[in-house]
Amino acid sequence: MHPWPGIDPASAYVTMTGGAGAAPMHAAGAALSALGAAVDATAATSQVNDGVVGADWSGVAPC
Repeated sequence: MHPWPGIDPASAYVTMTGGAGAAPMHAAGAALSALGAAVDATAATSQVNDGVVGADWSGVAPC
């Protein structure tokens, strides 16, 4: 038998709502934002490299 019927409503509420709260979700959101910024920076660097190397690339320069 499940224990919930034997617990008064106030204790049940505290049990259901107690815990870590919003802090772990805020931390995960901040980490994902940082990861997104790193991905954006990598994409921008890749676009710069494509622009520099681009269509004029003909291989290694002769010595």
